[in-house]
Amino acid sequence: MPVGTPYGGGSGYSRAHGAPWSPQAARAQQPTHSPASPRARHAYMERLLLQVLHNSPAARGFSFIIGATALVDDLARYTDTPRYQRLVIDFASGEIPDDAYSRVPYEKGANLILHLGTPSLPVRGSFVDAGARRAGDVPPAWLYGDGLKLPVEMTYDATLAQAADTAEFTKADLDGFNANQIIVFLERLQALPALPRAHHAPRHAIRLHFYALALAPPTSDAAVHFAPEAARWVVGVDGTGVIKGRMKFCQPIFKAVCKIDSALALET
Repeated sequence: MPVGTPYGGGSGYSRAHGAPWSPQAARAQQPTHSPASPRARHAYMERLLLQVLHNSPAARGFSFIIGATALVDDLARYTDTPRYQRLVIDFASGEIPDDAYSRVPYEKGANLILHLGTPSLPVRGSFVDAGARRAGDVPPAWLYGDGLKLPVEMTYDATLAQAADTAEFTKADLDGFNANQIIVFLERLQALPALPRAHHAPRHAIRLHFYALALAPPTSDAAVHFAPEAARWVVGVDGTGVIKGRMKFCQPIFKAVCKIDSALALET
């Protein structure tokens, strides 16, 4: 793993559960010279599998569109610490890598691999070898560049995302939505002034995006109302069975709750 790659527990979870496409399986023999981190490879391979399983490039493009929203949010969050916007971070001695935890290594890295044009569905060996061979092809702006945009403007298959557009939307349109389409719909609602009614979807990703919508802006009546509910959900005391301790859920929820009621966030 490159010295500047933020740490986490996802790869250990995947290995413990025997996932055949875990970050460990995608790790290069010389990772410090590979074009992207294991987390980037993991995200890219996951999206390739979506394309194969659904027999549609739109499935892969849809997942990249969802990731692009998270990437923009995290790049903006690190405006004051632009080195955390980079794929390769030069950590200072004693610095806590968790401070740089975000979707940047996943999303920026996955887009880098997509930009390089990696073969359609690489197996373990060919994927690692291809990554090593193409390491010299990576422009420095991808690895060491910061800012709010990728070095290259990426385009994705937006077929499924178009169905989640809010321009001409009725309640009946939700009937045919899958979980990812609901996520994109909730993300786009963030640009609208009104909030939908609270829903208690069992899918954790949907709940996460609903709270991202409900808790913004932090001074709104809706945010004050939903903050205690979100805090109870993310620590698993509301009876819905959330996976406690998952950084991808805990970090954004507690950051949002802290902006509304710091005492509640600390107490929870």
